[in-house]
Amino acid sequence: MYDEDIKTALDQLVPARTVRSRSRPSDPWFDQDCRAAKRQTRCLGRAAQRAVPNDAAAVAAATTVWTAQQRAYRALLRTKREESWQNKVNSE
Repeated sequence: MYDEDIKTALDQLVPARTVRSRSRPSDPWFDQDCRAAKRQTRCLGRAAQRAVPNDAAAVAAATTVWTAQQRAYRALLRTKREESWQNKVNSE
């Protein structure tokens, strides 16, 4: 009875609706190296956000490491993309 009452109340407040989600295939050049770099970048970003705000040195260090990883990740993506297109042009 409790579950039914909660469900009725939620349906009134936030009605259910159908959402269509389309999956998009990954880029052919996005490989395991890119996935690992992306995972590490996001992990460092979360660590930078979790840094204690009172400790300015820790926040600065975490932010610096995260920023450096972001730059390395973007450089890796750029390199992989360029190599992929270069290989495609050369093979054609």
